[in-house]
Formats: sequence, C-alpha cells, structure tokens
Amino acid sequence: MPGSSSAGQAFIESSAASADPAGEEDEDIDLFGSDEEEDAEAERVKAQRIEEYNKKKAGKPKTVAKVCRKFIRLLNYLASLYLSLSLRWM
Repeated sequence: MPGSSSAGQAFIESSAASADPAGEEDEDIDLFGSDEEEDAEAERVKAQRIEEYNKKKAGKPKTVAKVCRKFIRLLNYLASLYLSLSLRWM
C-alpha cells in the first residue's frame, strides 16, 4: 500500500540482511593482478633497456666536448666578424 511505512521498513531490513549475511568472511581479491612472474619479466625488460641505453650513450660524444666545440665555433665566427668590420672602417 502506498504510504505504508511497514512495507518500506520490511524492504530495507530484507535488503540489509541479504547484503551482509552473518558468518561469511570477506575474500581478499587482488584487483590489480600483481604476479611475481610479471614483476620478474618487467625487471628483465627494464634491465635490458637500461643496458641498451648505456651502450647508446657510450657511443655519443660527451656533453662538455660538444659545448666546447660550439663555443669555439662561436668565438671563431665573432673574431672573423670583428676583423671584417674593422677592415671596412680603415
């Protein structure tokens, strides 16, 4: 019947009883699925990628040498520019 509080109360009590049955324990569920096999595989892949990166990095010139070469080129350019400008005004 509409407006009957006993019908609503009975529905709430029955749904609460079915949602939390007595004597049943919660199960531990691993939602993210972490397995040690996957972790070992990930570590192996990570180690391989680091090794490849280190090999690639070893073949490149050092950063300091690269900066020094650029600086020397800039100085040479500025020196030639200075000489060319100073010769025009003589």
